[in-house]
Amino acid sequence: MQTLSQRDSRWGEITIGHSTSKIKDYGCTLVCISILAGTTPDVVNAFLTAVGGFSVDRIIWSKINETKLGLHFPDMGRQYVYNDVAVREAIEKNGGCLVEVDFDGVVATPSDRHWVLYIGNHQLIDPWTGTIKPTSSYPLVKGYAIIEKNNEQNDLTSSEENILQFLREQNANEGKVREAFGALADLEKLNKENLTLKSLSENLASKVKELAEQLAEEQQLGASWQKELSSANKKIQKLEGEMTTIAKERNQYKNWYEAKCAELKVLDKMTALEHIAYGLKLLVQKQK
Repeated sequence: MQTLSQRDSRWGEITIGHSTSKIKDYGCTLVCISILAGTTPDVVNAFLTAVGGFSVDRIIWSKINETKLGLHFPDMGRQYVYNDVAVREAIEKNGGCLVEVDFDGVVATPSDRHWVLYIGNHQLIDPWTGTIKPTSSYPLVKGYAIIEKNNEQNDLTSSEENILQFLREQNANEGKVREAFGALADLEKLNKENLTLKSLSENLASKVKELAEQLAEEQQLGASWQKELSSANKKIQKLEGEMTTIAKERNQYKNWYEAKCAELKVLDKMTALEHIAYGLKLLVQKQK
């Protein structure tokens, strides 16, 4: 396993993420991760920056899973109480385990946190010096972080491998690495957005077609209703005409009935001689 120092001139002056902090001063975590990933701190810094992997100059652990470093940060991977059994298991499985220690070993100055990489046999790699030391070099241990190797799921794409190889051959600085991988990340993002927009476009086209079919069906139903309405109106007009005729005939029968009733009233008031005279009158009218 390679040993690296955060104060190496090749990357020591590079700023962490978008902060003003430099790797030489605060890059111990980056160095530990780069050793596990088999790369260098500037490359790890570039990968994490491309996925928004920093809160100022502190690594957002879960963002490691979004990079192509071949590493995986598991749930509950960061612990604030040291567990020797868990650390030993992580070393056996992954070749190393990040351990947080007190840099100067003085309890009265608790803010001087430092990350080292435990590698087993009571040894550690110290990013500050880039050397292997006994774990007793930092007696005050504050916690640990398990980062698993996951090469099968996080292999670099051929494009990323080619870019990284080219940059290495050109001795490119971290800025070029960040720019290249940032561009790739942007391209992947744009491709995803393009696929999303394409899917939305297809869904909209399908919806428009569906609505057009519904509109055509409703228009057809509307035409059918119009036809039925026209037929119903004609029937209503016919019925109204028949009702007018019936009403007219009813009035005629009513007038005839009232006339006959009036005649009957007159007959009721006639004397016997008047009845005989009225009967003779009707006979004469009938003969005419």
